[in-house]
Amino acid sequence: MHKFKVSFLLLVAILLLAHNVMAENVPINNFPVYRDGMLIVPRVDTDQQASIFHNGLFKYDPATGTWRLEEFQIADMGSIF
Repeated sequence: MHKFKVSFLLLVAILLLAHNVMAENVPINNFPVYRDGMLIVPRVDTDQQASIFHNGLFKYDPATGTWRLEEFQIADMGSIF
């Protein structure tokens, strides 16, 4: 039983350390962010056009229960391909 506890604690410690290492290497600007009623989507990939749409800004409309696309940017095709 003691061997099981030690193995379990060692496994938990390894997983926690691995999680911290992986989290530090991920740029925070690659994830959608919701703040002050606005949803920011950094990029959208499609099968045909990876990373062409950037910085989508959506605003929630409680009257209709839908999200409205307020603005977005289209990447320069020359810099993608």
